[in-house]
Amino acid sequence: MEIRFLGQCGFWFRCDEFDIMIDPVLADMVDNGVSIRNYPPVINPADVSPTYVLCTHDHIDHLNVDTVKAIAEHSKKTLFVVPKGCVPILTDIGIEEERIVPAYDGCSLTLEHGIKLKAFSTAHPTHSVDENGLDHNLGYALTINGRQYVHLGDTYRTGRMFKSLTDLGKIDILFSPINGRDEERESRGIIGNLSSAQTLELALDLKVRLLVPTHFDMVKGNTERIENFTALAQGRIKYAIPLLMQDIL
Repeated sequence: MEIRFLGQCGFWFRCDEFDIMIDPVLADMVDNGVSIRNYPPVINPADVSPTYVLCTHDHIDHLNVDTVKAIAEHSKKTLFVVPKGCVPILTDIGIEEERIVPAYDGCSLTLEHGIKLKAFSTAHPTHSVDENGLDHNLGYALTINGRQYVHLGDTYRTGRMFKSLTDLGKIDILFSPINGRDEERESRGIIGNLSSAQTLELALDLKVRLLVPTHFDMVKGNTERIENFTALAQGRIKYAIPLLMQDIL
């Protein structure tokens, strides 16, 4: 299997039997008529037919409506795993309910090809549900061929999330954001995330086998210098810096 980086928090798990995209953003992102991407999409969403698309939450750099709509229209086999509170976003753009797999905090799902998925609540900025008690922000743990891959989406560290992660057992690869938070970005409505130092501390506490930093490169005004991460991580943990469309393994 290979795992290719799609930018931001997007990854493409590929093997002969299936492929899975997590948080793919394969379309432009526009704010007030201006693109906020630092580079163009790495692939046309109408050219891919993943078995599953997983989206962690409803922000445009994670659940990108133009991307999922294009994939759904091109590939009738693709199923979409999203937090239960995000299901209406998909049905509103014409994706049939039978193609949507709703996820929620604590759920365990068996997908095709024996893939195991567990979902857990993330703090973005807090652990919360909507007025109907439905989750909108999740992380995912995928078990594929005996290895566990954990994708945090967007989150801060909380005791609740840390317990969810320790309950998973051994984590082979952790995908975790590093863009952090500050007053200037929060004044622009950007919630923020774990910082490089906080992601490193979390990975060390969890004793993960490989750490992959995310959420540092795509969106203008919300990036992190990858050198800040490597300066902290060098010699302390095994890590892989993702490069666009390159296999991280």
